[in-house]
Amino acid sequence: MDQRHHHLARFFAKLDYEVEFVERVFSRLPTISFFIKFLYKKLLKKDEKFIKPLPKNITLRKSLFLPDISVIFSIYNYALWFFVERYKQKDALIYSFVDNTFVIGKRLNKFSLFNKSVFDIIHNWWEFPWHNKEHIKSVNFCTKFFDLIVTDSISINKKLSKFKHKLHLMLPGVTKDWFQYSCEPYSGSVKPVFFGNLRSNSDLELIDFISSNFSIDIYGIIDPAVEKKIKDYPYKGKIDSKLLPRIISKYNCIILPYSDDNFSLSISPAKFFESMATGALIISRANFSSLPGYDKYCLRIVDKLEPAICDDIIKRMESQSIIKNDQVYEAKYHTWSRRFNELIEFLNI
Repeated sequence: MDQRHHHLARFFAKLDYEVEFVERVFSRLPTISFFIKFLYKKLLKKDEKFIKPLPKNITLRKSLFLPDISVIFSIYNYALWFFVERYKQKDALIYSFVDNTFVIGKRLNKFSLFNKSVFDIIHNWWEFPWHNKEHIKSVNFCTKFFDLIVTDSISINKKLSKFKHKLHLMLPGVTKDWFQYSCEPYSGSVKPVFFGNLRSNSDLELIDFISSNFSIDIYGIIDPAVEKKIKDYPYKGKIDSKLLPRIISKYNCIILPYSDDNFSLSISPAKFFESMATGALIISRANFSSLPGYDKYCLRIVDKLEPAICDDIIKRMESQSIIKNDQVYEAKYHTWSRRFNELIEFLNI
């Protein structure tokens, strides 16, 4: 499924920039099981049908940087950047979504050959659920070494505004494809769906509740850590992002299972604006009240997940048709093209 970095890469490519898309390989120390699964997929060419042809002006390669968790890894990362990456970055705009300062040479960045560096903060690294201390240390380094800072979070933007950073708030957006289809009208049947990545920190309790009372279809990627917990749910697998808007329009209720915690409080999911564009009822337990339209168009469940909640959902489904068009109209103010045009002005390129 397309995410922020995919949309951004295509945007620059259409402006006739030469875009080198560097995939992050290791976000944590690779294990033996990781390598076995990696080789298994390569040998059997698993998921090959989901590999899309690259648009014009975009090349793809994998990063070989390792997590900065030991002196040995740091030496390796420095050498990789200085002797390999540094020359590939000559005169480039480095746009990074990872909290790895070796991407721009860390303390050796005075030898850099790139033109400008941007750190786009799309995760609340300060509250990250895994390896929290390491991420806090790393993201604090990043905010010092990168030239410009972009974030998709209103709360993180406020946090960083206290410092002397060249800062730009760029909320997620939605492509025009999502406006081609309208969600399934409510006719006495609640048809919920989830699309995206289900992880161990997702609100699986909400998924379970919806599934038990209305049934739910799931599209996307399921983290191996939670596969057993949701094995009984109708999993529809991965789908091409181009087909996603049409498929999701067959449902009238979209579940955003983000946990109501400090990590989720500071993120801005693109799925929210995509869901808005369908006109479907959005249900979540997370507090995204800072996002435009959330309080009006999303049913946030703040009480315990008891049978009475089902009545609230049905009542809201019945009134959704009244506000559906307004919801779609609101989403049209939040397109990716509008976001990126504002970004170009901030980057001054």
